[in-house]
Amino acid sequence: LVSYDLQHKELRTFHLSRILDLSRISGDRMKERYSDAELDAFIHSGYGIFMGKEVTYVTFRVYGWAINTLATQTWHAKQKQRFVKEEGQDALEVTLPVANLHEILSALLFFGPQARALAPPEFVNLYNQAVENMQIRIKTPL
Repeated sequence: LVSYDLQHKELRTFHLSRILDLSRISGDRMKERYSDAELDAFIHSGYGIFMGKEVTYVTFRVYGWAINTLATQTWHAKQKQRFVKEEGQDALEVTLPVANLHEILSALLFFGPQARALAPPEFVNLYNQAVENMQIRIKTPL
């Protein structure tokens, strides 16, 4: 569901199954209207459920079995893919716009050691920190 969030004062998406209650408001509280073109741009802006005007282009590579899995998937209409060689190993490099780095991070972590983040530095740092935190957790005794 795409709607104007009165609390955050912006256009946002809401997952219907997470809405607990609705209340009718009196009067028209919309301060601005959105054209069909603006709504389309919002909806198609970034990968996943997080949408917005500001997107960041992320680049990552996948290897091994992940190449075949990801090569047939389109995560975003503006996604670009290219096959590359990295130290003699085949890799698939993917670049796409995202509105939320954490969402693409969780998707990339699915591929485990068959993936790595390349750009931008903020995404690479977020990815590396997540992998380091997993390693710490693995080494921590129960």
